[in-house]
Amino acid sequence: MQVENTYSFGVKGESDMREALFAIASSKLSRDLGYGMPISSIIASVSFVVCLFFYLYVVGSFFRVPIYPLIDRVTVYTVFQQYIINQHLDSIIVILAAASWFFLSLGNRVIRYYFSIAYGGTGIILALISPHNIVFGIIALLSLPLIIAVMLYYYYYYYRKGQKKLVNFNTKLTWRYISLTAIAISAIGIVLPVLAVFLTPSFGSYARYNLANELFLLLSSFSTIYIFLLVFCLGVKVLFKAVLRILKLHIKEDISQTPSDDYEHNKLKSKTKISFLVVAMILSVVLVLIPQHPLINKDNQNIGVDTQYYDTWIRDLTKSKSLSDFIYQAFVLQGQDGDRPLSLIFLFLVYQVAGGNNNNNLLEVIEYFPIILGPGIVLTFYFLTLELTRNEKIAMIAAFLGAVSFHTLVGIYAGFYANWLALIVGYISIAFLFRYLRTGRLSDIVLFSTLLTSILFLHVYTWTVLAAVAGIFLVAMLLVVIWNKKKKKKKKNDNNISNNHFAKRKRIIWLLLVILVSIAVDITKVSLTGSSGGVEQDVELAQTNLGIEQFNLRFRILDATMHASLGGVFSNFIILILGLFWVLKSNMREPSTVFLMIFLSVGLIPLNIGSWTLQVRVLYDIPFEIPAAISLYYISSRSGSLLVTLAACTWLVAVSLITVMNYYLVVRPGVQ
Repeated sequence: MQVENTYSFGVKGESDMREALFAIASSKLSRDLGYGMPISSIIASVSFVVCLFFYLYVVGSFFRVPIYPLIDRVTVYTVFQQYIINQHLDSIIVILAAASWFFLSLGNRVIRYYFSIAYGGTGIILALISPHNIVFGIIALLSLPLIIAVMLYYYYYYYRKGQKKLVNFNTKLTWRYISLTAIAISAIGIVLPVLAVFLTPSFGSYARYNLANELFLLLSSFSTIYIFLLVFCLGVKVLFKAVLRILKLHIKEDISQTPSDDYEHNKLKSKTKISFLVVAMILSVVLVLIPQHPLINKDNQNIGVDTQYYDTWIRDLTKSKSLSDFIYQAFVLQGQDGDRPLSLIFLFLVYQVAGGNNNNNLLEVIEYFPIILGPGIVLTFYFLTLELTRNEKIAMIAAFLGAVSFHTLVGIYAGFYANWLALIVGYISIAFLFRYLRTGRLSDIVLFSTLLTSILFLHVYTWTVLAAVAGIFLVAMLLVVIWNKKKKKKKKNDNNISNNHFAKRKRIIWLLLVILVSIAVDITKVSLTGSSGGVEQDVELAQTNLGIEQFNLRFRILDATMHASLGGVFSNFIILILGLFWVLKSNMREPSTVFLMIFLSVGLIPLNIGSWTLQVRVLYDIPFEIPAAISLYYISSRSGSLLVTLAACTWLVAVSLITVMNYYLVVRPGVQ
């Protein structure tokens, strides 16, 4: 009887806890939706969201913005010509929503009444008597720019003087409503294609006419501009500061990546972290499996572009007559003259574990190899971001973005298996670099040295990029330490400060020596084996993929890189816009910020005088997801809700599903 009472008490306690958690969540959601706020603020926020949503379709269709949807593995050039209802009604809704916002948000009563009535009344009259009049279209097109102009006007002339109530507009509430709209659209964009694949023989219409995908394609049309600004991040940062000084505006660089006083607050329970990481890893595996599903890949077509090359290399390894012959094949002959021996050996071992005696399944093993690489990049982004930011919440966001953005999607499409594997190891090595700078432990620099040298044998091109970025960063930090020491020496003579600077300088020099050792290993390897080396390959790459002739075509080449190559995956506007926001708001005094800025700037040379092949390879090595995760966490914190992060993540999931569902090539006559 006592056992039964104890059991029933335990069940009742768990039930009460669930009810309490549900009540807390419901209360939080109701506050996020505006419960308790003035009805005018709620309606104004709803009006803004409605205006924004319909305006994107109106302006995109009016200017016939070029978009690049991926359909059956072919990137199609077309123009945006879509409406929510139709052109006429969409324009009317935009005008009415804008007029409602002006009426509810403007603080000056005279301006509020006259302007909103005049604007809305003129639009409605023209809609009734002359719907095809160009003036009616112009009024609709001016709606959102007018709203933004009003907000900027009041910010510039009044907000700086402390008069904050002249615009009745709740920015946080509006962000939440925008996020809820994006979540709803993305949820539909996830459910419908999945149901279409498994319940109907064709899913092309769902993939093509999907609200989440349509808006994503429209906003990603300008990704060439986004990536150009991101790569020129240092210049953009300097120019942005100069403009702020001219306009006498003060915008804080308050995205901090150093441990703060609320570091413990940002820590998560182990169960929460493990659960979230498992979900992200499962998602990366699902994205690998979808294009291989029989309902999509009906004839077992190869998805990865480079799969056929790896098939040839691994088959040649299986024909090795002895261990010495196997090593010679891996380190000298196979790959591109031995530029990725450890990657080939690792893939060979996976093949053996999967039943290497059957040569017929080698292609399948290679195609399913990303099942290992996908979760690997997720965990890598978590550990690297955690070391750079010391914030577990940002690290979790970066891990999730790693599952649904560039590295996973491009890796699956292109078959960048060695590059992908080398990045996993390389990003971990960077984490140990920063850990050694922070702690000075011998084990950290040993691990950094070991991992950096191993990248040389995993994928020599990736080693070149990571070694160059790490070297430039360390030289920059060494100069900063020397400059700070001289600056502080003039102010006061403190032995503690001198010892601290000496310790930092010593650690930086040791890390630079590690990079020099890896270069020496590369040169030694080439001289002993005659295989491809990093320095040698870089010279050859510069001769074949860099040239002044590319400079005149740089924007055309960059446009092809972003939209036409690799399914247009690099044109992801969510990641790129968040990265730009981070550039503008980040603090350049923090070492991790300097490192990420240098990493982004590594694309300067290929984007100006490089071929699209070189651009793709360099962009693939850049961890865009980390600045995006930092920005997303910052925006969510400022909005006071997780809805912004949830909206971005669900939207990326929806678009990723549509993307991988179109990785199967359908050959059509006359289409290449």
